[in-house]
Amino acid sequence: MGYVDRSVLKQMCADVGEDMLETLISYFVEDATEKIASFKVKLENRDYKALGVLAHTMKSVCAQYGITQCSAHAKELEALCHSQDPSASAEDIATRVTALCSELEGAMEEIRTVTL
Repeated sequence: MGYVDRSVLKQMCADVGEDMLETLISYFVEDATEKIASFKVKLENRDYKALGVLAHTMKSVCAQYGITQCSAHAKELEALCHSQDPSASAEDIATRVTALCSELEGAMEEIRTVTL
């Protein structure tokens, strides 16, 4: 555990209320599940531009929910996918996608059971 910055969720709760926070968390889990599936498809198709766009989206969403480690890793993946650097190997991108998806799964599990 330790993916979610509870202080961010506490602030969200103060801003939107407990019931709405539960709804937003449900939306996050649903969206992240879909994004993980998309990451895997885009990686399989070697669609690095689309992977960069997905990483950009998850960078912002994760930051909004206080999942800062995933946000930082998504930012790195985004930069790697959008770079023209020939050293950005397919293997390196695949490793980062796999790691990010694993972290997102852990974050989803944690955020479902978080208590404030």
